[in-house]
Amino acid sequence: MLGLSKSGGLLSAVALTLLAVPPAWGQKKPSPVDKAVVKLQAACTPAEAKPGQTVTLQVQVHLANGFYTYPLLQNDKAAEEMVNKLTILGGNHLIPVSSPVAASPVKSKPEPLLGIRDMRYLTGVVVYEQKFVVSPKAAPGNQTFVPELRLSVCSDNNCYPPKTVKPEATLKILDGPAMAIEPAFRAIVEKSLGGL
Repeated sequence: MLGLSKSGGLLSAVALTLLAVPPAWGQKKPSPVDKAVVKLQAACTPAEAKPGQTVTLQVQVHLANGFYTYPLLQNDKAAEEMVNKLTILGGNHLIPVSSPVAASPVKSKPEPLLGIRDMRYLTGVVVYEQKFVVSPKAAPGNQTFVPELRLSVCSDNNCYPPKTVKPEATLKILDGPAMAIEPAFRAIVEKSLGGL
């Protein structure tokens, strides 16, 4: 018996049992959201920017056929709970100059049993985005964004508990003099920095 004494027989049996357990044992069961999301990614456009330049962070959620998700806002008050939430963390030299929005075409349908006349939803490749200005005082180097997306997914028959997903995006801040800030964002950047 593996060279163990009689008293070690029980221990060796337990050890062999533990070794025989499949790797998936004890691990978390995948959530329905994991099954619905075919691909998840985040990226900055452009991927390289100078201080003062405007960049757009996009989070893309590729949904499998038969699933849908929600925008970040609903028009119908009866549907106001049916939203996803996007929060961007990191990027200390990046100043938010817009609110996050769903940039994909939004569909609408009534849900009479819930008293909803206009429930907005998204299918296929779903894109959420937010604009930032690279701080005019930013040092060159890589900045990492960590978008936190609280994502709810439904099928025609069921809606599943939301899951928070965190794809990362990197922006390379280039060396050189700061670019002129877009006029639409200048006041926001000045307020954030306490003046330029």
